[in-house]
Amino acid sequence: KASLLICDEVHWVGASTFLKGLLPLFNYRLGLSATPIRYMDEEGTDEIRAYFGNVVYEFSLERALKEINPITKKTFLSPYFYYPKFVSLNEDELLEYRDLTEKIKRQYAKEHDFDKRSQRYQRLCEKRQAIIVNAVSKYEMLEELLNLLEPIKYLLVYCSPQQIDNVQEFLNKKGIVNHRFTGEEGISPRKEYDGLSERDYILSRFENGTYKALVAMKCLDEGVNIL
Repeated sequence: KASLLICDEVHWVGASTFLKGLLPLFNYRLGLSATPIRYMDEEGTDEIRAYFGNVVYEFSLERALKEINPITKKTFLSPYFYYPKFVSLNEDELLEYRDLTEKIKRQYAKEHDFDKRSQRYQRLCEKRQAIIVNAVSKYEMLEELLNLLEPIKYLLVYCSPQQIDNVQEFLNKKGIVNHRFTGEEGISPRKEYDGLSERDYILSRFENGTYKALVAMKCLDEGVNIL
C-alpha cells in the first residue's frame, strides 16, 4: 500500500522535536523549502537529506521575481529592492560582543569534530547574534525610515520577540495603526472575526488599509499573500 508524505517548510523537521515524525512507513516523500539547509545545524540538515533525499527541483529567486505566473499573469513573487541601512552597536553592546567572540574562539579551539559543534558553541554564537539583532540603535533607524516612507501603507516591520512591544509602542506614538502578526493568532474560523480566522481577519484589514502596518517576528518571512 503506497503512502505519500508532503512536508512544507521542510527545514523545520530537522529540529529534534520533529524528527520523531519522520516515520519509515511513507513510501513517497516530498519536502518543500526555500531554505532546506538548517542554519548552524549540520546534523539536522543531514537528517532531512537522509529521509527525503537530495534536491530534485529548484525554482530560483531570480525566476520567481521575473517569470510570469500563467494563472495570475503576474510574477510569482512581488518585485522588490534591497536598500541596506547600517547601524552601530553602542559601547555596552560592543563590549559584550567582543567578550562573546573571545569565548567562541576558545570553545572553537577546544573542539575537534568540526562537522558537529557542541551545544555550548552554538549557544555562544546565538547569544552573540542576538546582540546584533536587538541593537538599540535600530530604533533610531526605524524612525528615520518611517519619516522617509510617509504616508505609511502596507508596511511590514520585522523584529525579534524582545523588540516587538517597543516597535508597536513606537508606531502607536507615530499614529500608525498597526497589529502584531506573530504566529500565535488563531487559524480557525470565528464568529467575532466575521467567519474568518483571526489570522485571515488581520490580513484582510491589512489589505483594505485599516491596518497600515503589520509587526511580525518570523511567520511572515515564509511568504504571505496580500491581494
